[in-house]
Amino acid sequence: MFTEKSVSGFLDALASKEPVPGGGSAAALGAALAAALVSMVCNLTVGKKGYEDVREAMADLLKKSEALRAELVGLLEADTQVYGKVMAAYRQPRKTPEQKQAREAVMQAALREAAEVPLAIA
Repeated sequence: MFTEKSVSGFLDALASKEPVPGGGSAAALGAALAAALVSMVCNLTVGKKGYEDVREAMADLLKKSEALRAELVGLLEADTQVYGKVMAAYRQPRKTPEQKQAREAVMQAALREAAEVPLAIA
């Protein structure tokens, strides 16, 4: 799993010639980092003197940012998995008209699924 790699390990994988992780995974990581920063601000605010009037709002925002961060980590992994399905579809045999038709159906399904994950990340 790419989310279990160190930052350097993830960057090395991203820079490699391998097809995954790719842009969707990088976008999910960037968004998860942004959510973590929102959480940090909330954690620095909740319970601090002078911020009593926004405690409830900050606590609510913290729950939302943490849920979003967890969702984005899952989407990072999902992006690599759905792209693997696209690559498998490209490898389907295509010598006969029947094989070509079956390959096209598998490819369209894989491409549709592969587009849904980056859309969710966005």
